[in-house]
Amino acid sequence: RQPATTAAPKASISQQKPAQRSFDFPEIPAPDETRAAEVEALLAKRMARITIEEPNVQTDGSISANGQSVHLYGIKPFNSKQLCKRASGEPWACGLHAYAMLRNTIAKKTIVCDPKTLLPNAVTATCRIGSTDIALMLVSDGLAELANNIDDTDLMNAQASAKILKLGIWDR
Repeated sequence: RQPATTAAPKASISQQKPAQRSFDFPEIPAPDETRAAEVEALLAKRMARITIEEPNVQTDGSISANGQSVHLYGIKPFNSKQLCKRASGEPWACGLHAYAMLRNTIAKKTIVCDPKTLLPNAVTATCRIGSTDIALMLVSDGLAELANNIDDTDLMNAQASAKILKLGIWDR
C-alpha cells in the first residue's frame, strides 16, 4: 500500500482590496490636572524648609516629626545596635553612642532642616540647631561616616580630622 498523499494548499492572490476596518479605541482620559497639582504641592512641601519643634531620633539616625522622616544629609545611616572595636581590641557600642549623642543633642530643641534630595518616603536635609550643623557635629566626633559621593568641604575636613585624631569609629 502506498501512503496517502495530501495535496499542497493552493494560494491565490485576490485583486480586491480588504474591507476597511474601523477600531473603537478607548478614550484616553485627559491628564488629571487636580492630581498633578496635588503631587506638585507635595513635592514643593517636601523640599521647603522644615522646622521641627519636637524631633524624634530613630534607630537608624533619621529624625521624624509631623509625619515626615528626615535623614541627615551627607552621612550614612547608622544602626543603634552596631558594635565597633577600638584599636585596643575592646568592643564598644558605637551605634548606640551615635544614637544617644544625636537624641540628646536635639531633644526638646527646635531644629531647622533644608532638604537636599528626595527619597521614596523621606528627604535628606542639612539640619541645624541654631548655627550648629548636626551632621557635621556627628562626623567631627567620629560618630558618623560620610555617605558616598559627598563633596561638602566642611564634612570632608571633619571626617579627615576625626580619622587623624582616631575619634569614635576611627579608633581602629
